[in-house]
Formats: sequence, structure tokens, C-alpha cells
Amino acid sequence: IRFDKNPAFGSEFYPSPMPLPPEQEPSDGGSNTEYAMALSGRMQGWDIAFHLARIYDDRFHFALGDSGLELQHSRLDMAGVAVSAVAENWLLKGELAQFDGLQFLAKPNEEFSRNDLMFGAEYNGFDNTTFSLETVLRHINHYDSILKTDPIPAQKNTTQTAFRYNADFLHNRLNVVLLATRFGEGLNEGGFTRLQFKYDLKDAVSLTLGT
Repeated sequence: IRFDKNPAFGSEFYPSPMPLPPEQEPSDGGSNTEYAMALSGRMQGWDIAFHLARIYDDRFHFALGDSGLELQHSRLDMAGVAVSAVAENWLLKGELAQFDGLQFLAKPNEEFSRNDLMFGAEYNGFDNTTFSLETVLRHINHYDSILKTDPIPAQKNTTQTAFRYNADFLHNRLNVVLLATRFGEGLNEGGFTRLQFKYDLKDAVSLTLGT
């Protein structure tokens, strides 16, 4: 079991003047074991896959433990389906998943479920070039407005959109990747943009530059 690393207290990536509470990480193995399975089928021009998983939430939530406020990871059950289809130079994609077991400090004795819907498209009509655009909608079921007062405020609906451009030049020696993601229906609630150039000097040596 491995979770995301949190920024160190006092670093420029940690904006709060107060350190985070201690994080409780479940031990590996036994009843804490994470499971996942998939059943997929590939047909002419399209494919479909069904997913089931019992995992821990990589993102922590605030909770009251024996020693006071602490960070915990919810045990989640996930079920989902993914479908993709080819139409000439286009790859159309869609995914639907439900997560059960989400927890919040604002309602400590209640668990919530969330539905995630993703749809996107990828275009490969140009030589050595790919464009992709994907949007995911996340909806918390049986939402309570008190969740907005949580230390990590939870919205009933959130939207995230990602655009990716990938291209090869100079006989595939230069690779260019532009990745941009934005939050909110109006793409105005934050995000990031990354631009990367990778040049193969020779078979075993490459130079990468990015911002």
C-alpha cells in the first residue's frame, strides 16, 4: 500500500502555517490487502472492459482518532465500465465508475458514494501527431451542504478537463508533449500546463527539457 507523498511542512509547496496532523497508514497484507480485477473484450473497431476493486483512497481525509485529529484513508469499493470505439481517425472513449466508502470529518459517522463519468476523444489524422481531449464529471451522491465546511471542502459536482498534444519530429528523434488540465465547468477553477521536449542524441542518451 503506497499513498501520495504530502509536501513537507515549511516548504514552498506547503501553504499552511500549521503542520498536518499525523497520517495513519494501514499495514500491508491481511484484511488490508487491496484487490482489483477486470474483464475485457476486444471486438472489431471497439472494446469494452468491466472493473471491480477494493482499495484504499490515495487521498487522505481528516478524522478524529484516539489521539485527536489525524489523517486517515478510506477503504473504497469501486465498480466501473470503460468503452472505446474507432471511427476513421478518431478514438472515442467513455468510462463510468462508482466509488463507495468516502468519508469526511464534517459527517464522521456517514459514508458517501461518488459517480465518475469520463468521456473523451483522440485524433490521429496527422502523421506522428496525436490530439486528445477528455472531461471527467464527479458527483457525490446524497450530498449534504455541510461537506463544504470540511477541512478539505467537498463540492457536490466537480469537473476536470484535460488536453494533450503529442508529436514526433526529425525522424522520431524529437518528441513534443503539451499537457493542460483545468478544473471547473468554465475551466476557471485552477489547473496546470506542462510542455516537454525530448531529443534522442543517440540510442542510449536523450536530452529532456520542460516547463
